Amino acid sequence: MSHQSFMKTWKRNAVYVILLFFIITLSQTTAKAISRNDLLLDTVPKDATLVRRYHVITTEEYEGDIRRTGKVYSLPAVFWTSFPRSGPIREQGFMTSKTWAKKTFGEKGFVMYDTASDTYVEIMSPCDVPTTEQDILRVQHMSRAFGRAAYGVVYMLKPDDKPIYDTSIWAIFEWPELTRNHLVEKVIQVGIPSEQQTVLWRFGDGPKGDEPPPGKRRIKGRALRRA
Repeated sequence: MSHQSFMKTWKRNAVYVILLFFIITLSQTTAKAISRNDLLLDTVPKDATLVRRYHVITTEEYEGDIRRTGKVYSLPAVFWTSFPRSGPIREQGFMTSKTWAKKTFGEKGFVMYDTASDTYVEIMSPCDVPTTEQDILRVQHMSRAFGRAAYGVVYMLKPDDKPIYDTSIWAIFEWPELTRNHLVEKVIQVGIPSEQQTVLWRFGDGPKGDEPPPGKRRIKGRALRRA
């Protein structure tokens, strides 16, 4: 075999080896991604339309992240409900509650669902943009986890002129978990703008509300509120 023929054969075989290595690596990466993103699919309603590329954080996963971060053990947890839902997701309730908490406890003297875990940013965007269905599930799971992991005295902000809606995230997910959490001392409602405080629940009062299964989207024929 001439030197020229040898070099052609060697180059062709090298290309084959490189292609084979690329295919194997791609297959392994894809398998890991599918495994990670399918973790919650067995707990989602069978009729749900889901994009498998997005991993919906589970209640247990986020609860574990909150507990590992540990902020809830030394800082009061702040929730909110019944604020107008116009604009970005629960923006008014979120911003009003954060402003009140900063004024009351200091810049970093409290925790909300977005600061309770140091991995919140990664949890929010692990792969791609979620579908509406997935986003609803994510909010429900994170709300439930925040209620489970809260500690000591907990605060819930609500407009003075609004009721607590029985289809709200608070009523369906957060309130039941807080009143079943043996580490919570009491739950205090703060009216806005009056800032009047009312104790809603103390340890020993017993559980309140019913716990829905994961992914519950409707109650009494009505869609759940986002906050």
